[in-house]
Amino acid sequence: MFRQRGALLRSPGGNVENIVDQKPIIRWAALNVGGEVARDPARWDRQRDLYAAADIATFPWLHCHELADIDFLVSVARRWSSPAIGLNIEDVVLDFRQNGVTLEDIAQRLSDWEGEIHMPTLAWVQNGQGWASLRRAVAALGVFADEQPSIFPTGVPDPRTIQQLVDHAFAEGLTKVTLMYKTRPPNLPEHYDLSLCHCLYTADDITPTPEAWAAWQHDGKERPPMPVKSKAEPSTKAKGSTQAGRDADWHTKPYPTNPNPPDVAFVRPLYPPDAAAKSKTPSLPGPDVLAFKRALSRAQRFLPWAPDEWDDTYDDVFAHGEASEIERSGVAGFQRQMRIRATGWISRPTFEALRTSLVPPKPGVAHAGEPLFDSVCIRLLQQAAAVGPTMEPLWMTACKPLRAKHDSGPRTAASIKHVVIHSTEGGTAESNARFFATTAEASTQLVVDDKECYRCVPDLVIPWGAPGVNSDGLHIENCGFARWSREEWLAHDQTLRRSAAQAAKWSWQYKIPRRWLTVTELQSGAKGFCCHVDATQAFPNNSGHTDPGPNFPRDVYMGYVNEYYAEIRAARDV
Repeated sequence: MFRQRGALLRSPGGNVENIVDQKPIIRWAALNVGGEVARDPARWDRQRDLYAAADIATFPWLHCHELADIDFLVSVARRWSSPAIGLNIEDVVLDFRQNGVTLEDIAQRLSDWEGEIHMPTLAWVQNGQGWASLRRAVAALGVFADEQPSIFPTGVPDPRTIQQLVDHAFAEGLTKVTLMYKTRPPNLPEHYDLSLCHCLYTADDITPTPEAWAAWQHDGKERPPMPVKSKAEPSTKAKGSTQAGRDADWHTKPYPTNPNPPDVAFVRPLYPPDAAAKSKTPSLPGPDVLAFKRALSRAQRFLPWAPDEWDDTYDDVFAHGEASEIERSGVAGFQRQMRIRATGWISRPTFEALRTSLVPPKPGVAHAGEPLFDSVCIRLLQQAAAVGPTMEPLWMTACKPLRAKHDSGPRTAASIKHVVIHSTEGGTAESNARFFATTAEASTQLVVDDKECYRCVPDLVIPWGAPGVNSDGLHIENCGFARWSREEWLAHDQTLRRSAAQAAKWSWQYKIPRRWLTVTELQSGAKGFCCHVDATQAFPNNSGHTDPGPNFPRDVYMGYVNEYYAEIRAARDV
């Protein structure tokens, strides 16, 4: 995500609503949820809708001074269903150390956050603070030349100094580094190397004109290269039979950091069979499981080395290990060594720890100092990524965007009370989404069929779905007919499941009770689920629609909603 250029925003409105000028320049926006908005994330609702319509991702950022700030930041990100957080950490000593908090404590606090982490920080990261604990984060070094005369005496960044800043960040244990360029004059676009991966601080300080934004255009690459170390560190791999540099206590400290970790993506979380007791769906077999078995064996946590005998199932023994044997301690043993909560489940923090670690200096190990992810691991992970969406839970699957032509403007999250179920009366998800985008005098949040989901209107925008439940309803169109029998609906199980998964996510996000409302309850303003036909009966000004019909399997549908809700709650709260 952060290989693409983005911008940080201090406050909504005014200079930052010129989305048409911003879209050619940025692909994501970090929205400040601190003092400028009085810690009221709802102030960003309109801005988030504007960015969503332009397919620009958003997430919250906050200058954190204590662990409570981090908890607040993550809570906002979860409320927004954000792909990332902006963890602004600057003076570690004054903000955290003097209160007895270390970066390792911060990393532990973030162990349940599975999204990405963008970490704006000082240009010269503070020495000896244990930055390796936050190796999963992308550190954005603040290049504010007019404020940093000791670093940039001329007031303009120079390539040699920038490289020294990058090298220092890597030397302190960070593994992913980007740059953050200040936009307020006297800082100018021509002062910076726009061909390197960077973000802009802030969008507020760029004059809201096409010309001012166009001046920040990079060299045309969608994903410009991230800064790298000027020289690779010497390999720590042992040569011959020498045991120099070996450590018999290797298992008592975190794994060595890989200064040049492989560029490979996280595919999916993995859960063993016993995770079902905590409402997790056990993971299907896949090549990524083999990759992790190989990496954990190289990490000396899944021995003996026997790749020809491993299968691709994520079993309890591999997840949790056997007894107290270090060499058979599995995923949980690795997690304990890396100070990650030892669940035996592989989420993004565990993946990042594996991706950025080296084979330990255990006496007698031939590959000490090499990456845990060797070329075979990388190939297997790439194979898994090629089929990744089919391996994700349905509620994690993103809907394709195709904006509807009509809506009634923005609303707040607090106004949402209902999930409203429709049938399309024919067509596919794509054909109906295109109909809403062109000629239909109607709109909806989502359209689903057996194969895919389309997003037509953002959640916090009022659709033209069913009078009486538009301003407070989230609407899903299910591809099917009101005339269908129960058996015909049940034959389209994937449509029902895909729809229910999205409804469950709404139920969790907007605290909508998972129950069908009566017409009387709907008229009284109670929160819950309804169908279009219920709105027709409840409100006299409705359109007369009777979808999704009397045979729509409400019992099966709500059963699926409850199933996915349990998964979501476990993933977010456990």
